[in-house]
Amino acid sequence: MLLVLAQSGDGTPPSWADEFQAYSAFHAVAVAVCIVLIVLACSIGRAWRGSDRERTLRLAIGWSIFAFQAFATVWRVLPEQWDIGQSLPLHMCRVISWIAAISLITGDWRARSLTYFWGIGLSTQGFITPMWSNGYASLDFWMYWLGHGQIVLAAAYDLSVRGYSPKRKDWAFACLAGLAYGLVVIGVNIALGTNYSYLGAGEYEAKSVVDVLGPWPWRLLSMIGGAGAVFTLLYLAAIVGRRWRRRIARWRGRTGSLETA
Repeated sequence: MLLVLAQSGDGTPPSWADEFQAYSAFHAVAVAVCIVLIVLACSIGRAWRGSDRERTLRLAIGWSIFAFQAFATVWRVLPEQWDIGQSLPLHMCRVISWIAAISLITGDWRARSLTYFWGIGLSTQGFITPMWSNGYASLDFWMYWLGHGQIVLAAAYDLSVRGYSPKRKDWAFACLAGLAYGLVVIGVNIALGTNYSYLGAGEYEAKSVVDVLGPWPWRLLSMIGGAGAVFTLLYLAAIVGRRWRRRIARWRGRTGSLETA
């Protein structure tokens, strides 16, 4: 990642408490902290796998996501915070946060598939091109990074601790559900003049991959096609992973047979 030393108008670097700038040292630190916490939680989960402690940890993570999202949803619709273009719980990352919590708590296959495909395939984009410029003194900063971190944590935990491996029906469900979600949000954006999940005609101040996809509405075709391509790559990666695990298991089995012969 290319880091830049951003400066304010008087030539001094902006305060991290007041301002967040993409591709800065602050950005790198925020991403690094998220990754460290995700790896730590997954490592603990793997160490406790198959025990009551692992189940307690998994449920604690799931319910903490629920509690955080409930607080964030209420806070955003308060009169002081209300913004028709941001306050409704329609951004994909806000939708998938609830689904990620359900996947950890219930193990429902549909929730697990969306957490994997939507969470890893799309929500990780929030780590690369953050939407907000608020520093750590702002509650918006914490809601953004905690929210995205929870999504990736849920997906990574399901993969590394619970051994999730998507099947064809999971891929198909994620694609169809994503298309349905996109059509609904496009309709809402047209009706309200908003730009939820970048599916509207407006633009955000922060740069994102959507900026290179051309003008609205033609960029919608690229966005939908791109999402489908990402989901397909994730599915193919899961197939390759399963095949490698089978080969390793067979190799270990043969090695074990030779050692006991």
